[in-house]
Amino acid sequence: MTTADESDPVIEMLLDQGFRAPRDRPSAGRVLRPDEELIRRLMVVKATAAWVAVPEERVSSALIQDAVARLAGGGRDADVWFGAREKTMLATPRGPASTVYRGSVGWGFEGAWALAWVLGYEEGPDLYGTMMPDDRVNDVLQDFLPPLEADVDAWLAARDPDRFDDAAVAVFADAFAHVDASARGDAVPAWFSPAIHGRIVMERHRALAWALRPGTRWDAVYAGG
Repeated sequence: MTTADESDPVIEMLLDQGFRAPRDRPSAGRVLRPDEELIRRLMVVKATAAWVAVPEERVSSALIQDAVARLAGGGRDADVWFGAREKTMLATPRGPASTVYRGSVGWGFEGAWALAWVLGYEEGPDLYGTMMPDDRVNDVLQDFLPPLEADVDAWLAARDPDRFDDAAVAVFADAFAHVDASARGDAVPAWFSPAIHGRIVMERHRALAWALRPGTRWDAVYAGG
């Protein structure tokens, strides 16, 4: 393990801005999990968003349920990309799910932005916990990702392989880890709200930590650990 300090220009910038928590950073050599798992995690978020926040007349329940069944099937360990949070929302009838979870489903969008960036989405999320605006949510979930009815493996095969390399993602993940640790230790600038900015950073950090831990199930990843 190497200690985060001013020798890293990104960490130096964060320290200068008031994110002061020291932490151990993983050493080099981490690798990304397969694209097939990254896209399935993203499609879980997209299906859950449609179930909770999109009306039936725009996206039918049958289409969402079919997409979820395909994501959960195929003889793979679907818990790698399905979390308990999404399972609970998707197991709730659609009307009550919208009532109960509409205000919280968006946390998953923040991690999805980070994973979309790994797969080649043009702009990555900021490090400071600025919430995604609606146009960014639509751009990531609707325009960048394939439709729910798509064959995701065919989508991957047909797209330009423009994902970031392992080292670039690890650097970005380390920066999120530093901000996340600062928020948990209350060592942040005065403007930074641990309850809002900190939660957003945690979601983005967790997504990148999961991306860099091949074989690990989504719910087994604790970004702050």
